[in-house]
Amino acid sequence: YWSGQMIVSQHSFYYNGQKKLFSLQTTGTAEILASTNRFEVKRNTNYTLSFYAFAGSNVRNSDVYFLGRKSNETNGFTFINQLIVDRRFNGFPEYVTVSFNSGDNHNGFIRFDNNGSTDGINAVLFFGEIMLVEGRTAHKWESSYAELVTVTRLHTVEDTLDSHTRT
Repeated sequence: YWSGQMIVSQHSFYYNGQKKLFSLQTTGTAEILASTNRFEVKRNTNYTLSFYAFAGSNVRNSDVYFLGRKSNETNGFTFINQLIVDRRFNGFPEYVTVSFNSGDNHNGFIRFDNNGSTDGINAVLFFGEIMLVEGRTAHKWESSYAELVTVTRLHTVEDTLDSHTRT
């Protein structure tokens, strides 16, 4: 569901290291990116994005975008909505919400940017529990139906294997 330079990681500040989240790590000064896959939106509709984020003190700053396009367009995006601009996230997880309007777009994606290291030492932006909902009210992250079905199928297979191996 994601592409870019992010790494799935864990951090002791985030659920005592028990849950996974994404990280964008760089020692360079250029931005590095992580993007969702493209998804459909309703035109001229309000949406709210929520997530947890935190960063090292040497992360220059971070941006978050909604990048959209109309259904007949072939460019990656033709509409730029910078939801979060030059933000310096704290060194501990904070819950962030931002609402935006999809404009005259039919689809788009969310992009997180780590805008580089201030000192040439590994600068890490962490983010997780990303949730996008229609409307102006944020909702905490929850599994999608597809994720629940996959987990249920996995448990069913494990249970079936267990029942066949026990005699």
